[in-house]
Amino acid sequence: MQTEQQIFDDLSILCAQEGFIHVLVQIWFEDNYFKPNKNGNITESQVLKLQADRNKLNRNELNTLLALLIKNNPNFAQDNKLNSEILDKYKEKSYQLLGEFHNILTSSSMRGMMEEIIPLHHNSQSLSFAEFTESKAFLKPDTIREAIFYSGDGVYDFQYQYLGGVKYKNDGEWFFKNKGFSIDWVPFFLEIIFAIHHNKIDEPELISIDTFTYSKNEIIEFISQSLGEEAANCFPIDSMLYFIESFCINLNCLDKLNEFQKFDDFNPIVAFPVIKLAQDKFLLLDIYTLSQAFYETPFFWLNDDKKYRNIASDNRGKFTENFTYEICCDIFGKENVWCNVDLYSKSNLKDKAGEADILVNICGTALIFQAKSKKLTLESRKG
Repeated sequence: MQTEQQIFDDLSILCAQEGFIHVLVQIWFEDNYFKPNKNGNITESQVLKLQADRNKLNRNELNTLLALLIKNNPNFAQDNKLNSEILDKYKEKSYQLLGEFHNILTSSSMRGMMEEIIPLHHNSQSLSFAEFTESKAFLKPDTIREAIFYSGDGVYDFQYQYLGGVKYKNDGEWFFKNKGFSIDWVPFFLEIIFAIHHNKIDEPELISIDTFTYSKNEIIEFISQSLGEEAANCFPIDSMLYFIESFCINLNCLDKLNEFQKFDDFNPIVAFPVIKLAQDKFLLLDIYTLSQAFYETPFFWLNDDKKYRNIASDNRGKFTENFTYEICCDIFGKENVWCNVDLYSKSNLKDKAGEADILVNICGTALIFQAKSKKLTLESRKG
């Protein structure tokens, strides 16, 4: 069996092959889209069947292929389409290599788990099940890596869009001044991209790289047809283009791509999922990744601005507290929820014992929230 690094290197060679972009587009479509039934509906069984199909590639696997494609063949957009025999060969190889990588993680996780559990059965003097903790069996490096790399989506794309708008609402002036777009318009921009894309996939047999490309003229034409000529004339098209370009792979990201040397390394595609093909023409294979990037990537922009960093941190803290407060009010009732509560010692009311960002009273029992915004580090993701 190959090692992880050998598999990664083989994938790099495969993605560098001329025409691999057409393989990736086909895989992306087949593993992420449902075909409606004869009534034009998507059934629950279809969704469950796709989600349970381990043969399909998940978002992290697909983004890995895309990153390796851009890294090893930056002029991929000019490649001619492959004949069906070569296309199927490359496609089969992609599934094979990524399947081998998944098997390595799964096997390692299982070994680590059994090393902790088997002694409980064979040695009566060893740790009893009552004393056994899940961390001994499940919090192993490869178990954590497997769970993170192959986990399902934590939220829907529209939730990322909504929460991103709320999260950065107080930073709106910074975005307009430094990035050229308004936070308030972002959900609408993403909805336009979503609608244009779905108009293109009505005919699955015609799926190609063009299905995932967007241009300035295409956006204006869509708005004109959907909302009228007057709306198209008033639409902030330049602001939308600034938004798209903010999430494009640029020269700095290309340096990061060169550092993408193994599966656990940071993948720039996750933060910048748009590829600029020409002036005002872009490639975006996954709208969900763009929605996620809108929620997560600006954190680093704001943090890199030394003059604005502290303001951004305060705004982020306010967002976390306010959002938690609103959720608790919806669940427990506003009369049972308090913000920024000072806690004092019962024996001495002048002795401050601590504070709580959010305190909820549940029939005399206190539920306390401390708002934190620290992210899971890259090293943690590596197990």
